[in-house]
Amino acid sequence: MHQHFYHYINKVFIATGLVSLIILMSIQPATSQQTAQQSFEAANAAYQNGDYASAIEAYNNILASGKHSATLYFNLANAHAQQQELGYAILFYEKACRLNPHFEAAKANKAIIENRLKDNITPIPQIGLVTWWQNTYHFMSPIGWFVCAMLFSLMAIVTIGIWLIHPNRSTKRRAFGGTFVVLIISLLTLGLGYGRHLSIYGQQDAVIVAKQTDLKNGADADSQTAQTLHEGVVVKRVDQIGDWEKVRLANGEEGWIAQKDLQAI
Repeated sequence: MHQHFYHYINKVFIATGLVSLIILMSIQPATSQQTAQQSFEAANAAYQNGDYASAIEAYNNILASGKHSATLYFNLANAHAQQQELGYAILFYEKACRLNPHFEAAKANKAIIENRLKDNITPIPQIGLVTWWQNTYHFMSPIGWFVCAMLFSLMAIVTIGIWLIHPNRSTKRRAFGGTFVVLIISLLTLGLGYGRHLSIYGQQDAVIVAKQTDLKNGADADSQTAQTLHEGVVVKRVDQIGDWEKVRLANGEEGWIAQKDLQAI
């Protein structure tokens, strides 16, 4: 199973490497492009040579320079998976999937790693409307939704103008009704864009990257341990006191975890 997984991610790694480099370079000045290319090629070479620690360092250097993409996160996650660092692998697969919800290779690899995690936490089922909303806003990027909202807003201005100046009563009534329709659609697309933005940048989710950590009943080391958790568990941060984060698990349970054991998605 593990050999099949590593063979699979090596194949996908090669296939996605060039795409990732093009994405990174397409928006950068010439000097920055050269630096990104050198770092990317160094990371690729290290990965192919089995030097996964150096590959991770090189990929992180690219991220530190302000560049990121779903495929870069994907390659970084693969390198961590090769190092048996399952928490960091889940972290970067999550980042890749949130930037590109249609990234099937990242979803597949994440599912494989999730099956290897020690903790099996059953999430609370979501109601149908929430699932529909999330599936819908993943259809486009935040900018795409905001552009749609602006276009429908312009249409509303046009229909208002028709309602104000057109002499025909029937046409005025249709324009008046049309204004409400396009305004509602404009607000809906604006909400979808905001939801998509939050799914990428505004989430309070984090991943446990420590091999093992205790979920405490209070924000100190002396508090009673509710349960022991392991790397790769995704949690939602709900509060913070000092070096402790109050988190909520997918099954609704809450507790406190040392901040050093978490990495924000």
